[in-house]
Amino acid sequence: MKKLVILSWVLAISGITAAAYANYQVTQLNTMVTELRSQNQFDTMLENNAPKFNDHIQKRISVFIDNERKKVAQAKFNKYKSASISLSNEGKRIYGSEKARYTLVEFSDTECPYCKKFHDTPKQLVDASNGLVNWEWKHMPLGFHNPSALQASVAAECANDVGGNQAFWTFLQSVFDTTKGNGQGAGSLMNLAMDLNLDTEAFAKCLKNPKHLEKVQADLQHAESIGVKSTPVTYIVDNKTGRQLKMKGMVKPVALVSAIQKLKKEADDVSSTESANQEKKG
Repeated sequence: MKKLVILSWVLAISGITAAAYANYQVTQLNTMVTELRSQNQFDTMLENNAPKFNDHIQKRISVFIDNERKKVAQAKFNKYKSASISLSNEGKRIYGSEKARYTLVEFSDTECPYCKKFHDTPKQLVDASNGLVNWEWKHMPLGFHNPSALQASVAAECANDVGGNQAFWTFLQSVFDTTKGNGQGAGSLMNLAMDLNLDTEAFAKCLKNPKHLEKVQADLQHAESIGVKSTPVTYIVDNKTGRQLKMKGMVKPVALVSAIQKLKKEADDVSSTESANQEKKG
Protein backbone atom coordinates (compact mmCIF):
# COMPACT_ATOMS: atom_id res chain seq x y z
CA MET A 1 0.00 0.00 0.00
CA LYS A 2 2.79 2.42 0.93
CA LYS A 3 4.56 1.67 -2.35
CA LEU A 4 1.43 2.60 -4.30
CA VAL A 5 1.16 5.92 -2.45
CA ILE A 6 4.81 6.75 -3.07
CA LEU A 7 4.42 5.81 -6.73
CA SER A 8 1.38 8.05 -6.99
CA TRP A 9 3.34 10.95 -5.52
CA VAL A 10 6.25 10.38 -7.89
CA LEU A 11 3.93 10.33 -10.87
CA ALA A 12 2.19 13.47 -9.68
CA ILE A 13 5.46 15.33 -9.21
CA SER A 14 6.69 14.12 -12.59
CA GLY A 15 3.49 15.35 -14.17
CA ILE A 16 3.82 18.75 -12.57
CA THR A 17 7.49 18.98 -13.66
CA ALA A 18 6.63 17.98 -17.22
CA ALA A 19 3.82 20.51 -17.35
CA ALA A 20 6.07 23.26 -16.00
CA TYR A 21 8.80 22.43 -18.52
CA ALA A 22 6.27 22.38 -21.35
CA ASN A 23 4.98 25.79 -20.21
CA TYR A 24 8.59 27.09 -20.08
CA GLN A 25 9.20 25.87 -23.64
CA VAL A 26 6.01 27.58 -24.83
CA THR A 27 7.08 30.80 -23.11
CA GLN A 28 10.55 30.61 -24.70
CA LEU A 29 9.02 29.93 -28.08
CA ASN A 30 6.70 32.92 -27.74
CA THR A 31 9.67 35.09 -26.73
CA MET A 32 11.66 33.93 -29.75
CA VAL A 33 8.70 34.62 -32.05
CA THR A 34 8.30 38.08 -30.54
CA GLU A 35 12.02 38.83 -30.93
CA LEU A 36 11.98 37.54 -34.49
CA ARG A 37 8.97 39.69 -35.28
CA SER A 38 10.74 42.70 -33.69
CA GLN A 39 13.91 41.94 -35.66
CA ASN A 40 11.90 41.74 -38.88
CA GLN A 41 10.26 45.04 -38.06
CA PHE A 42 13.68 46.56 -37.32
CA ASP A 43 15.10 45.17 -40.59
CA THR A 44 12.13 46.60 -42.44
CA MET A 45 12.62 49.97 -40.75
CA LEU A 46 16.31 49.96 -41.70
CA GLU A 47 15.53 49.06 -45.27
CA ASN A 48 12.94 51.83 -45.56
CA ASN A 49 15.13 54.43 -43.83
CA ALA A 50 18.60 53.37 -44.94
CA PRO A 51 19.66 56.81 -46.28
CA LYS A 52 18.60 58.60 -43.09
CA PHE A 53 20.20 55.94 -40.90
CA ASN A 54 23.49 56.08 -42.82
CA ASP A 55 23.49 59.86 -42.69
CA HIS A 56 22.94 59.79 -38.93
CA ILE A 57 25.81 57.34 -38.42
CA GLN A 58 28.14 59.42 -40.60
CA LYS A 59 27.28 62.56 -38.64
CA ARG A 60 27.95 60.83 -35.34
CA ILE A 61 31.31 59.57 -36.63
CA SER A 62 32.21 63.05 -37.88
CA VAL A 63 31.33 64.60 -34.53
CA PHE A 64 33.43 62.00 -32.71
CA ILE A 65 36.45 62.56 -35.00
CA ASP A 66 36.11 66.34 -34.69
CA ASN A 67 35.96 66.18 -30.91
CA GLU A 68 39.02 63.92 -30.77
CA ARG A 69 40.94 66.29 -33.07
CA LYS A 70 40.03 69.22 -30.81
CA LYS A 71 41.28 67.31 -27.76
CA VAL A 72 44.60 66.58 -29.47
CA ALA A 73 44.93 70.21 -30.60
CA GLN A 74 44.18 71.51 -27.10
CA ALA A 75 46.81 69.20 -25.62
CA LYS A 76 49.38 70.70 -28.01
CA PHE A 77 48.34 74.24 -27.08
CA ASN A 78 48.56 73.40 -23.38
CA LYS A 79 52.28 72.70 -23.77
CA TYR A 80 52.70 76.40 -24.64
CA LYS A 81 50.34 77.83 -22.04
CA SER A 82 53.06 80.31 -20.98
CA ALA A 83 52.74 82.00 -24.37
CA SER A 84 50.34 84.92 -24.11
CA ILE A 85 47.63 84.81 -26.76
CA SER A 86 48.35 88.45 -27.58
CA LEU A 87 51.35 90.70 -26.94
CA SER A 88 51.68 94.43 -26.34
CA ASN A 89 54.39 94.47 -29.02
CA GLU A 90 52.70 92.74 -31.94
CA GLY A 91 55.90 92.62 -33.97
CA LYS A 92 57.60 90.23 -31.55
CA ARG A 93 57.12 86.50 -31.04
CA ILE A 94 57.67 85.91 -27.33
CA TYR A 95 57.19 82.87 -25.13
CA GLY A 96 56.92 83.72 -21.45
CA SER A 97 56.32 86.96 -19.60
CA GLU A 98 56.86 90.16 -21.56
CA LYS A 99 58.11 91.71 -18.31
CA ALA A 100 60.92 89.16 -17.86
CA ARG A 101 64.29 90.66 -16.99
CA TYR A 102 66.19 88.33 -19.34
CA THR A 103 65.38 87.39 -22.92
CA LEU A 104 66.74 84.53 -25.00
CA VAL A 105 66.69 85.90 -28.54
CA GLU A 106 67.07 82.90 -30.82
CA PHE A 107 67.74 82.99 -34.56
CA SER A 108 66.44 79.67 -35.81
CA ASP A 109 65.46 77.63 -38.85
CA THR A 110 62.75 74.95 -38.70
CA GLU A 111 64.70 72.81 -41.19
CA CYS A 112 67.92 72.93 -39.17
CA PRO A 113 68.52 69.59 -37.34
CA TYR A 114 70.48 71.33 -34.57
CA CYS A 115 67.67 73.86 -34.10
CA LYS A 116 65.21 70.98 -33.78
CA LYS A 117 67.28 69.35 -31.03
CA PHE A 118 67.83 72.69 -29.29
CA HIS A 119 64.22 73.89 -29.52
CA ASP A 120 63.09 72.49 -26.18
CA THR A 121 66.05 73.95 -24.24
CA PRO A 122 64.94 77.61 -24.16
CA LYS A 123 61.41 76.49 -23.36
CA GLN A 124 62.57 74.45 -20.36
CA LEU A 125 64.53 77.41 -19.03
CA VAL A 126 61.58 79.81 -19.44
CA ASP A 127 59.16 77.35 -17.83
CA ALA A 128 61.45 76.94 -14.82
CA SER A 129 62.32 80.63 -14.41
CA ASN A 130 59.09 81.80 -12.74
CA GLY A 131 58.81 84.79 -15.07
CA LEU A 132 62.47 85.82 -14.91
CA VAL A 133 63.30 84.70 -18.47
CA ASN A 134 61.41 84.80 -21.76
CA TRP A 135 62.22 83.57 -25.27
CA GLU A 136 62.01 85.54 -28.49
CA TRP A 137 61.98 83.81 -31.88
CA LYS A 138 63.73 85.27 -34.91
CA HIS A 139 63.18 83.68 -38.31
CA MET A 140 66.36 82.65 -40.08
CA PRO A 141 65.47 80.19 -42.86
CA LEU A 142 68.82 79.30 -44.41
CA GLY A 143 69.03 79.49 -48.20
CA PHE A 144 69.99 75.84 -48.68
CA HIS A 145 66.90 74.78 -46.67
CA ASN A 146 64.50 76.73 -48.87
CA PRO A 147 61.79 76.76 -49.99
CA SER A 148 60.63 74.54 -47.10
CA ALA A 149 62.21 76.64 -44.34
CA LEU A 150 60.90 79.91 -45.74
CA GLN A 151 57.42 78.46 -46.25
CA ALA A 152 57.32 77.19 -42.66
CA SER A 153 58.34 80.63 -41.35
CA VAL A 154 55.57 82.34 -43.29
CA ALA A 155 53.09 79.67 -42.18
CA ALA A 156 54.05 80.22 -38.52
CA GLU A 157 53.33 83.93 -38.96
CA CYS A 158 49.95 83.00 -40.42
CA ALA A 159 49.26 80.79 -37.41
CA ASN A 160 49.92 83.90 -35.31
CA ASP A 161 47.52 85.91 -37.46
CA VAL A 162 44.76 83.32 -37.22
CA GLY A 163 45.20 82.03 -33.66
CA GLY A 164 47.46 84.46 -31.81
CA ASN A 165 50.89 84.21 -30.22
CA GLN A 166 50.19 80.87 -28.54
CA ALA A 167 49.20 79.41 -31.91
CA PHE A 168 52.50 80.67 -33.35
CA TRP A 169 54.57 78.71 -30.83
CA THR A 170 52.35 75.64 -31.03
CA PHE A 171 52.58 75.65 -34.83
CA LEU A 172 56.37 75.94 -34.70
CA GLN A 173 56.46 72.90 -32.43
CA SER A 174 54.27 70.98 -34.89
CA VAL A 175 56.65 71.85 -37.72
CA PHE A 176 59.67 70.66 -35.74
CA ASP A 177 57.81 67.49 -34.73
CA THR A 178 56.86 66.72 -38.34
CA THR A 179 59.73 67.90 -40.54
CA LYS A 180 62.33 65.50 -41.88
CA GLY A 181 64.84 68.37 -41.75
CA ASN A 182 67.55 69.66 -44.08
CA GLY A 183 65.02 71.18 -46.46
CA GLN A 184 62.81 68.12 -46.80
CA GLY A 185 59.92 69.93 -45.16
CA ALA A 186 57.05 69.08 -42.85
CA GLY A 187 54.61 68.01 -45.54
CA SER A 188 51.31 69.85 -45.80
CA LEU A 189 51.37 73.01 -43.71
CA MET A 190 47.61 73.24 -44.21
CA ASN A 191 47.24 69.87 -42.51
CA LEU A 192 49.28 71.12 -39.55
CA ALA A 193 46.94 74.11 -39.26
CA MET A 194 43.94 71.80 -39.46
CA ASP A 195 45.38 69.52 -36.76
CA LEU A 196 45.62 72.57 -34.47
CA ASN A 197 41.98 73.41 -35.19
CA LEU A 198 42.92 76.74 -36.78
CA ASP A 199 40.62 78.45 -39.27
CA THR A 200 42.00 76.82 -42.42
CA GLU A 201 40.20 79.19 -44.77
CA ALA A 202 41.76 82.22 -43.08
CA PHE A 203 45.10 80.39 -42.88
CA ALA A 204 45.11 79.63 -46.63
CA LYS A 205 44.25 83.23 -47.43
CA CYS A 206 47.02 84.46 -45.13
CA LEU A 207 49.66 82.34 -46.87
CA LYS A 208 49.11 84.46 -49.98
CA ASN A 209 49.66 87.72 -48.10
CA PRO A 210 53.16 89.14 -48.83
CA LYS A 211 53.39 91.00 -45.50
CA HIS A 212 54.58 87.88 -43.65
CA LEU A 213 57.32 87.26 -46.17
CA GLU A 214 58.44 90.82 -45.43
CA LYS A 215 58.49 90.02 -41.69
CA VAL A 216 60.73 86.99 -42.29
CA GLN A 217 63.01 89.00 -44.57
CA ALA A 218 63.29 91.71 -41.89
CA ASP A 219 64.51 89.07 -39.41
CA LEU A 220 67.03 87.84 -41.98
CA GLN A 221 68.31 91.37 -42.53
CA HIS A 222 68.61 91.87 -38.79
CA ALA A 223 70.66 88.67 -38.52
CA GLU A 224 72.95 89.80 -41.31
CA SER A 225 73.43 93.23 -39.74
CA ILE A 226 74.75 91.72 -36.50
CA GLY A 227 76.83 89.01 -38.14
CA VAL A 228 74.64 85.96 -37.54
CA LYS A 229 75.37 83.45 -40.29
CA SER A 230 74.34 80.07 -38.85
CA THR A 231 71.63 78.53 -36.70
CA PRO A 232 70.85 78.28 -33.92
CA VAL A 233 72.34 81.45 -32.45
CA THR A 234 71.04 82.78 -29.15
CA TYR A 235 71.55 86.19 -27.58
CA ILE A 236 71.01 86.34 -23.83
CA VAL A 237 69.84 89.88 -23.13
CA ASP A 238 69.60 91.65 -19.77
CA ASN A 239 66.60 93.92 -20.38
CA LYS A 240 67.49 96.01 -17.31
CA THR A 241 70.99 96.97 -18.44
CA GLY A 242 70.87 96.27 -22.17
CA ARG A 243 73.96 94.09 -21.94
CA GLN A 244 73.98 90.83 -23.87
CA LEU A 245 75.97 87.67 -24.56
CA LYS A 246 76.05 85.67 -27.78
CA MET A 247 76.02 81.87 -27.84
CA LYS A 248 76.32 79.72 -30.96
CA GLY A 249 74.97 76.26 -31.57
CA MET A 250 73.08 73.70 -29.55
CA VAL A 251 74.16 74.90 -26.11
CA LYS A 252 73.06 73.13 -22.93
CA PRO A 253 70.65 74.65 -20.37
CA VAL A 254 73.47 75.03 -17.83
CA ALA A 255 75.37 77.23 -20.30
CA LEU A 256 72.37 79.53 -20.67
CA VAL A 257 71.98 79.72 -16.90
CA SER A 258 75.67 80.55 -16.54
CA ALA A 259 75.32 83.34 -19.09
CA ILE A 260 72.37 84.80 -17.18
CA GLN A 261 74.34 84.61 -13.93
CA LYS A 262 77.26 86.37 -15.57
CA LEU A 263 75.02 89.20 -16.78
CA LYS A 264 73.51 89.53 -13.32
CA LYS A 265 76.94 89.66 -11.68
CA GLU A 266 78.08 92.32 -14.12
CA ALA A 267 74.97 94.37 -13.38
CA ASP A 268 75.42 93.92 -9.63
CA ASP A 269 79.09 94.96 -9.88
CA VAL A 270 78.18 98.10 -11.82
CA SER A 271 75.47 98.91 -9.31
CA SER A 272 77.88 98.46 -6.40
CA THR A 273 80.47 100.66 -8.06
CA GLU A 274 77.93 103.40 -8.72
CA SER A 275 76.72 103.23 -5.13
CA ALA A 276 80.29 103.51 -3.85
CA ASN A 277 80.94 106.52 -6.06
CA GLN A 278 77.79 108.17 -4.85
CA GLU A 279 78.88 107.68 -1.24
CA LYS A 280 82.26 109.24 -1.99
CA LYS A 281 80.61 112.26 -3.56
CA GLY A 282 78.29 112.53 -0.61
